[in-house]
Amino acid sequence: MRAENTFRNLKVSTLAQLFNMFLSFISRTVFIHLLSTEYLGLSGLFTNVLSILALSDLGIGNAIIINLYKPLAEKDEDTICKYMNFYARAYRIIGTVIIVFGLITMPFLNYIVKTDTDIPNLYIIYFLYVLNSAISYFCAYKRSIITADQKEYMNVINRNVFLVLQNILQIIFLLITKNYIVYISIMVICTFLSNLKISQVANKYYPYLENNKSKLSMSEIKKLFRDLKAMMYHKFGNTIINSTDNIIISSFLGVFWVGLYSNYSMIIGIITTFALLIFSSASASIGNLNATENSEKVFFIFRVMQFLGVWVYGFCSLCFIFLLNPFIELWIGNKYVLDSKTMVIIVLAFCIKGVVSISGTFVDSLGLFWNTRYKPWIMALLNIFISIIGAQIIGLRGVFIGTIMSYCLTSLWVDPYVLYKYKFKIRFIEYGKYLGRFIVQFLLIFVILLAIEFKIKNFILRFIICIIVPNILFILLNIH
Repeated sequence: MRAENTFRNLKVSTLAQLFNMFLSFISRTVFIHLLSTEYLGLSGLFTNVLSILALSDLGIGNAIIINLYKPLAEKDEDTICKYMNFYARAYRIIGTVIIVFGLITMPFLNYIVKTDTDIPNLYIIYFLYVLNSAISYFCAYKRSIITADQKEYMNVINRNVFLVLQNILQIIFLLITKNYIVYISIMVICTFLSNLKISQVANKYYPYLENNKSKLSMSEIKKLFRDLKAMMYHKFGNTIINSTDNIIISSFLGVFWVGLYSNYSMIIGIITTFALLIFSSASASIGNLNATENSEKVFFIFRVMQFLGVWVYGFCSLCFIFLLNPFIELWIGNKYVLDSKTMVIIVLAFCIKGVVSISGTFVDSLGLFWNTRYKPWIMALLNIFISIIGAQIIGLRGVFIGTIMSYCLTSLWVDPYVLYKYKFKIRFIEYGKYLGRFIVQFLLIFVILLAIEFKIKNFILRFIICIIVPNILFILLNIH
């Protein structure tokens, strides 16, 4: 059943993502030709600012999902309702807090939006982003029970149907009006409709949620808040790591550079979403596996997932290094291309984030996040400190060097160390040997690709080589 659910989640997610990838490229192309790069930068910047405001979530969503695995497996409807009722009240408060703090931060926009040209209606644009973020908290808490019940494909279908609608409407109205406020307003409306619909779906599959008003006992709340405290640390650190790059770039280099980088982040984001489909589709199954199987079975699944993670993220990184800049040039022109060194550093940050996310997923799904509660704070401080210094010394690439170093000094070893010590009871050095072998393999594959493609300028030929050669070599190197 776990395998069936994981496969269904993966299949639906992949098909939906392929279609939306196509629409996203059309939408971005229209956007670039009709609006300035500064508007492109605003989109990435305000998304990051709102991610920081969403720290008021404190990781409640993840903590609730983890506590739902067992009652869902046991069909304990009363306990499920207790957690969901708590979740609903908490998210209504969080949505209100986001609106309030969004309004409070408005006077400070001029300090983070650094641009050489005036952007009209800046405050209206920002408020629409705030409203879009808050709507999700008022309406969408019921997504979590669907995720915890290994039915993530329902969430994926819902998100992608409305994302398709959003992209189509945005393209049409952008061509007609060339107005960014109309463009953002469509996003807000589609977000509201998406969350309203998923609530109706949850009510259909879990009708007992509507009438059961049970509340958590004090002992259950204390346990939840212990988990929540650890998740809060993780939420804080992960948000700072993932949401401050654009703010630092805008503040020290200008919103134009955020716009330039956003084309790269969009493409990397699409591929990251595909990669995450493999692993996020299985995350609820990992929690269920831990609740029903022994540590040996969990360790076996971890090794399989780690192998797939290194393969997928390593392969994608090699493709990015050899294809990303040529693709950007073909797609929207040479003036949007970053220098090769900056591009490689951005790709390296993507690769490291991806590889370490496997261990992080297991730590969270197995409920071991308390043991890594201080890691995110250290990682966040390192990221901010090194990125700010790097931005001032070497510009854009310095920001991403900060991200890379913060991951290497923390997540790269902390999460697997906790897994090996507290769950698998195996020496951590075994993980180092396991991962080290793959690093050497991909360095070898990189050198071979570099030698093959050094004189090949045709994009199609480079693409074919990048798709075939790394995968064949990786399989050959790992046949035992």
